[in-house]
Amino acid sequence: MAENTANTAASTAAATSTEPAAAQASAASTPASTPAPVTTAPKAEDIASALLSALENRTQRVERSVAKSFSEQYGLSEQEIGTILAQAKAQKDAQLPAAAIAEINKQTERANNKLIAAEVKALGADMGLVDLDTALLLMKRDGVQVDDTGNVTGVKEALEALQQEKAFLFRPATAGQQAQPQNPQGATVATGASLAGTKAYASKAEIMKIKDPELRQKAIAENWALFNS
Repeated sequence: MAENTANTAASTAAATSTEPAAAQASAASTPASTPAPVTTAPKAEDIASALLSALENRTQRVERSVAKSFSEQYGLSEQEIGTILAQAKAQKDAQLPAAAIAEINKQTERANNKLIAAEVKALGADMGLVDLDTALLLMKRDGVQVDDTGNVTGVKEALEALQQEKAFLFRPATAGQQAQPQNPQGATVATGASLAGTKAYASKAEIMKIKDPELRQKAIAENWALFNS
């Protein structure tokens, strides 16, 4: 009886002593939980780079396919088609954008207008031009040219034509009284200008409103300071 009791106690103790070891073995055999991967949003530059790379690869595939089709259609080798394509690309790349061409033309026109205005001012001074701004507006420029070196031609002819059409824009040949016609007996004939007498005007605009060309030219001559300021 005592022997059975001792055996039972020993078995219980052995079982109790093996439980921690079994628990440890079980814990060791169970894999540890893996932490979830940390995801970060891709940068815009990386997306753009990948997008451009994908588009470039696709473009190259399309070009090869089209080149093969054209080589079969026109009886040329793919290498010859590739050379033609490369030349076309180089020519296109050498062309300026439309906006750049428009800006260049705008700047060129502005520079040419300044050169023409300077030429009109220089030649007009010798011809008695009294209103440069009006002359530039009214002068016909069909024959006026500016070459690549900046030389201006045709201004003199344009000013002479303007002088014939708009004489009031030019100072009379003499600043004094115009020569008055005489009758056959030698008596001086009074003209409308001589009868008008001398009048002081306040502005060029007031003089330009005179409808009679002869009176207007006389007023310009007598009030030349207004046009020379």
